[in-house]
Amino acid sequence: MKRRWHKLPPEVRRDIVRLAAQGLSRDEIRLQIDCAVGTVVNVLRPLGGVYRPVMWQVSTARLGLPERVDIRIGLERDWSIRRIAASLGRAPSTVSREVAANGGRAGYQPFTAHDRACLLAKRPKSFKLAGDSALLDRVSADLERLWSPRQIAKRLREGVSDGVCKRGSLSH
Repeated sequence: MKRRWHKLPPEVRRDIVRLAAQGLSRDEIRLQIDCAVGTVVNVLRPLGGVYRPVMWQVSTARLGLPERVDIRIGLERDWSIRRIAASLGRAPSTVSREVAANGGRAGYQPFTAHDRACLLAKRPKSFKLAGDSALLDRVSADLERLWSPRQIAKRLREGVSDGVCKRGSLSH
């Protein structure tokens, strides 16, 4: 049996990927594109399957899923890394590292790359306040005194306790 979905125009395949990246279900994509569900599945399979929205909120400093999809589309068009980066408004080194770290030009999968980035962005350790109840109590008390986080951090670095330094002088 021939695989008809390979004969889909590139624009249609791109539309399917973009709609999946927006979080639409297979049926919603099928209705908007006017094709079979199997076609949608077959187009998305090489990209890591059906997109399931990750709760990870990406900062603008990091690549988001739509940008990763655009990188894949640029790679399919055989664009240079510089051209892809220019279309995204990113540095070529950012796009180059992203592609190299996630399968290279031939194996880049945006959904898998996004999931990997989400895992790598998680803190490997607990927060300092979570592991030190005395520190948590002190910071909470300072916040109740309406001190700013900057003031509290400075006082903690200098070893100030209730307005008196360890060396006995007042800190202002």
